[in-house]
Amino acid sequence: MREALKKSRAKKIYFVNLMTKFGETTGFQASDFLRTIEEYLGKNILNYAVVNKTKPTAMRFRPYSKERAEVVEPDLKNFNASPIPIAANLLRRYGLLRHDPEKIAEIVRMLI
Repeated sequence: MREALKKSRAKKIYFVNLMTKFGETTGFQASDFLRTIEEYLGKNILNYAVVNKTKPTAMRFRPYSKERAEVVEPDLKNFNASPIPIAANLLRRYGLLRHDPEKIAEIVRMLI
């Protein structure tokens, strides 16, 4: 996979996780997720890293507190110039804390 992505001239966009998982990514910020992906892929393969900048309401977060999950902090100050960091509101409006597919599609259209 690493070699295929490296050879590809397509734009490669990484959408950073919205939430951490206790015991696996506890305490991770957005830059930690990116660093981990780059450990596997290598540097300078991704073109963009898109980070959620919107905090969910306490009510929407409540189910995740039982799992000891955390909202991923958009620590853009810890990003380098490559991949290009983009901060956007990625949350669905209602329900579980997930990426909104329409917002994702809009960003992809903008970048390609």
